[in-house]
Order: sequence, then C-alpha cells, then structure tokens
Amino acid sequence: MPVVDLAYWLSKFFLEVRKVDGNCYPSKTLLSLIMGLQSYRCSELQTPLNVLSDKEFQGFRQVLDSEMKRLSSLGLESKTKQAEVFAVINVQHRTRRRK
Repeated sequence: MPVVDLAYWLSKFFLEVRKVDGNCYPSKTLLSLIMGLQSYRCSELQTPLNVLSDKEFQGFRQVLDSEMKRLSSLGLESKTKQAEVFAVINVQHRTRRRK
C-alpha cells in the first residue's frame, strides 16, 4: 500500500474506531494502538516507516493529536491504576518471622 494511502486510512481509522458498545476509546488507548501497529510494522513486516516521526505521516499525526485532545476534553482519559502502598511494617514483620 502506498504511504499516502496508509496515512489516509490510519487517520480515518483513528477518527472512527469505537468500543463494542459504541463509546470512544480513551486517548491513551489510541496511543497504545498506534504503538502496537508501529511495533508490528517494524517486527513482522520489517518496514522502515515510522508513523510517529516520518514526514509522510505528518497529517496523520495532526489528526491523532487533535482526536486525543478532543477525547481528553470530553473526559475520556485513561485512569492509571496505582498499586496499594505496601506498609513497611508488614515487610519488617514478615522478614522477622522467617528468621
């Protein structure tokens, strides 16, 4: 597929992609999708194109950036999960019991 066509269809895809329930994906999910596609292109297809830096994909990057900003303004941000703080007391207690 010519690079121009690829850039066009990637732009169209990222503007239209939705979850099964019809809702939009969070903006960080779109970035994860493009990183996965980029990884696949490099490893499996062994093509030197980089959609995140090559000049041929500048229009795509602008579409992706504006879509991510739109989704963020709608409050569709991914919530980063954070592990619970493991109390130092529990670690010390378990260490003493093993000795």
